[in-house]
Amino acid sequence: MKNTFKMFIIAAAMSIAACNTPTSDKPVVTSPPPVEAPKTATVTPDTMAKPMIAGGSTSVCYQYVFKGKDKHSCQITTRATANPYVSGYFDWSPYEKDGGHGVLKNMRNEKDLLVADFIYMIEGSIQSEEVYFKVENDKLTKMETELVDKGGKLVAKDRSKLKKDIVLLKVDCSVLDGTIKAIKEIESQLK
Repeated sequence: MKNTFKMFIIAAAMSIAACNTPTSDKPVVTSPPPVEAPKTATVTPDTMAKPMIAGGSTSVCYQYVFKGKDKHSCQITTRATANPYVSGYFDWSPYEKDGGHGVLKNMRNEKDLLVADFIYMIEGSIQSEEVYFKVENDKLTKMETELVDKGGKLVAKDRSKLKKDIVLLKVDCSVLDGTIKAIKEIESQLK
């Protein structure tokens, strides 16, 4: 009986070993499951309301350059905090003229428009203007219309008359490093 039990154990061990032995001469290689590539941050009305990185922030940058001289630059940052919010920087730099350099605050979605208060410095004075954008794929379209003063801030006289002004294309945010740095240096004055 003792020998029968030993034979049974040896047979069971051989069966288990046979199940775990590859049937080909090639080594068995297991690879981890594919990892999905990170998605590029794109600002849309949906992403404006839903920050993309919990507990962090996501920036998307756009720029328009006319004949290598006039530039419009914009950085929009979505922050995921206890109270998520969206902010940004906007820079209008016409060639050989004073431009407007400042911050985008109180950014909000209103139907198909991204609306923000643009507080900026121009010719040494601080101005406030409501600005209007449309976000489409990798483009940020700045809209314009006749503006009127309302309580010290310029706002659209009639939003139904908004028309396309310029189209800024999505760029790597490192392109705007110098511009954003210059705005940050005057940001404390823009309150």
